[in-house]
Amino acid sequence: MPNGVRDTSKDDPLLHLVKAMGDSSPGRRPGQFIEDMEKQGQAELASQSQQLPTDGSKNLAWAKMGVIFGETVKDDPIWRKVTLPKGWSIKPTDHSMHSDLVDEKGRARGGIFYKAAFYDRSASIHPKYRYRCPTQYSTPGEPQRWRISRVVDMATGAVLFEKPKRIEPAAQSEYRAFSKLYQADDEECRAWLKEKFPECEDAAAYWDQP
Repeated sequence: MPNGVRDTSKDDPLLHLVKAMGDSSPGRRPGQFIEDMEKQGQAELASQSQQLPTDGSKNLAWAKMGVIFGETVKDDPIWRKVTLPKGWSIKPTDHSMHSDLVDEKGRARGGIFYKAAFYDRSASIHPKYRYRCPTQYSTPGEPQRWRISRVVDMATGAVLFEKPKRIEPAAQSEYRAFSKLYQADDEECRAWLKEKFPECEDAAAYWDQP
């Protein structure tokens, strides 16, 4: 649609199948035809600001943020028309099916999933919270596997509270005790967050604070 996102599900599936099967030119990977379609869908989504996914649009936090959803897009019901606050936009991530809804300061206020593949097209959106408890894990190739429970300011990336690193035991027989310890760490982080920021489960809360 003009100024919107093309509905790939209405394309001729046989044509796409032929293109996918014949996509064997030098340097092309198997499945790259579909990957390119995903990237194109992501680019189309990011180039406009008139529509966002229907799935997830009824969350009450959106109106508090000033994101106003309107009617469903005619002939493409996975989208709803939307009016964004001044300065807000859609920013692609490094994964072709995921984009961020960012505010005027460039902070991710919502996460957008859009699968543009013609055979399984879908979209959804969810709000992002100012303070969260993400777990940090060791990266592949490190000699030891470990995890850290922490509280993070998602606007700045600052770590506000964290527990010591827990090294995963090599012996499976010790894993149950390790599991209980890291679950306790997670619970302590969540309790700290709830005490310091009692409205942390409201996605619209705290973003106006420094």
